[in-house]
Amino acid sequence: MDSAGDGGIAGKGGVVRVSKESLIYAYNGDMVTNNDYENIYEYDAKGNKTDTKLEAIACQINKNSLNKIIPAKIFSQDGILRAVYKTNAFWENSENKPYKEGYSYNDFKRIFGEKINESETRNINVPKDESEYKLICIRSQQECVKTTYINPQTNSCQGIGSGAGYIELDNGTYEQIP
Repeated sequence: MDSAGDGGIAGKGGVVRVSKESLIYAYNGDMVTNNDYENIYEYDAKGNKTDTKLEAIACQINKNSLNKIIPAKIFSQDGILRAVYKTNAFWENSENKPYKEGYSYNDFKRIFGEKINESETRNINVPKDESEYKLICIRSQQECVKTTYINPQTNSCQGIGSGAGYIELDNGTYEQIP
């Protein structure tokens, strides 16, 4: 048994301000890593494969080339902060310093603040052996502010906001100014 994720903490997003005349073509990184763009399907916030087939788009990554990509979905850009789970396997374990494989309530309280799932994380029993391992919901799924950015090519809000990671904390803001 192991915890899901561990892709790290994503960027929190920043403030993007552009003039009303600007057309911003922003994309998240390509979710395909092997150049096989056939039969790629969408996944929901719980990690379940959906029936929605994703199509690659052509986008200009730099001045000299046109690339085919399927932009990776970042759930906070759609207004969803996914649930975060960890096992109690390394809870309060500091034996492995300086690599610090262990973590504690205070570590997650510092990251999530008031969004932490207090009832699950406050009094976790440190397991004595593998039979006592269990998954802990550190933060329940929540909503966050979705940017008002719309990509002119994909008609999606994806592309500006929080970076990708297992732990997404919030989204950035997008504002058109005169």
